Amino acid sequence: MPSRNASVLRARRRYSGYHKVQKVTLVGCWAHARRKYDEALKAMPPSQDKTGTVAEQGLQFCNQLFAIERELKDESPKKRFTIREERSRPVLDAYLEWLRHQRSRTLPRSKLGKAITYSLNQ
Repeated sequence: MPSRNASVLRARRRYSGYHKVQKVTLVGCWAHARRKYDEALKAMPPSQDKTGTVAEQGLQFCNQLFAIERELKDESPKKRFTIREERSRPVLDAYLEWLRHQRSRTLPRSKLGKAITYSLNQ
């Protein structure tokens, strides 16, 4: 079985071409971020109440953004941009502040720590 480091190096080589494309901004994937919080919730003991947990809070930030996007699906690009600035930006700003606060309080190799790190690295 290949080491984790070897897998990471292969992945970096595979995606290194993206950094050579001009006039393109690389962005993360909200579905991946959301899934990582969902995985953190599923990793919790079944008997534990998940309401209000840090993992549930992270999932709720993602869900807020997904809800806004669903409402914008039929809007023009210009209107989507305007509404994103009005409604999504405050959620994103709060999410970033929350991530920075949670990072130092969470074990980095835990499912939750990986979800937080993924979002911060985007």
